[in-house]
Amino acid sequence: MAIWHFEFSLIPTAGICKAHGKMVDFLPEYGRHQPDAPLLENDDFFNYWAGSDLSSGPVRLLEQLLPHKTSWSSDARMYGSKEQSQLEVWDDGIHCAFNVANLDVTLLTAIVNIAHDLDCKLALKDGGRLIDPDTDMVIEALRDSLAWKFVKDPEGVLTRGEHVIR
Repeated sequence: MAIWHFEFSLIPTAGICKAHGKMVDFLPEYGRHQPDAPLLENDDFFNYWAGSDLSSGPVRLLEQLLPHKTSWSSDARMYGSKEQSQLEVWDDGIHCAFNVANLDVTLLTAIVNIAHDLDCKLALKDGGRLIDPDTDMVIEALRDSLAWKFVKDPEGVLTRGEHVIR
């Protein structure tokens, strides 16, 4: 995704508690090391959705929000567009990206509501912090995000090196 995308993944609360024995505040594996850095094969991602059928309920809800698009992977269903808002549904997760420069607040609210209905937390791509599926919390996180900073001051973000996470 692009630097101007606000990104998060839906993570089921039950999966987090199962994996960690309790609720945690961060899932570091969801925090990017570099903007647009590809996932490496040795990245350690726990399947918090194990035992869930993402192709039934969650996918049916998402299919109503954005048009289906051709996926670059046979393992994922993709919706929306890379330039605007995009949803990716994998066997082990649901990833969301929103173009902050042209934010679709209605879509963002719908995704947050789906996350709430599915009893999920949102793992923010800026660091892996988990937040509740609450629209006010999501808007606050969006305004603290690198994507928001970039849209408001692209030259400043790039010249200060904020896009490089050390």
